[in-house]
Amino acid sequence: MFALCPPRTVLKPSFVLVLELFELQSHRNPTGDRVVAWAAMPMCNEHLAVVNGKFRLPFVRGEVTPEVEHFRVIEEIGRA
Repeated sequence: MFALCPPRTVLKPSFVLVLELFELQSHRNPTGDRVVAWAAMPMCNEHLAVVNGKFRLPFVRGEVTPEVEHFRVIEEIGRA
């Protein structure tokens, strides 16, 4: 996956990439596209460099929950 990120001068530690997994409309799902799960990861590391490489992310079932503010909460939800 490739993503366009803001330049380093604008990058903030609070920026995150939110990934959504969709179930697309088909003969088994005639109601339309829907979000099945989501995950989030920081856009930059502690040196404000854009992340690069391979990552394993815990996905949370359902639609994005904007109330989640910490990655440890996502990991706890993913384990439940």
